Amino acid sequence: MIDGIKGLFVGGLLGGLAGLGVCVWLLPETPFFPGDTMVAGAIICGFCGYRWGDDFFEWLKDNWHHFI
Repeated sequence: MIDGIKGLFVGGLLGGLAGLGVCVWLLPETPFFPGDTMVAGAIICGFCGYRWGDDFFEWLKDNWHHFI
């Protein structure tokens, strides 16, 4: 359960950053306010982080040495 909550916050943060990146760097003339894409990214990634956060954090614990 705690990993799901951690996944919610990490997913929301990464989703917000991804939404800002898409709005600023990929869409030069965006029809939306940057906040819209940040909120959409935070909601989508936050849900995914909550739903699959336990599995992802367990996988990361097992395979962290491959990233160093």
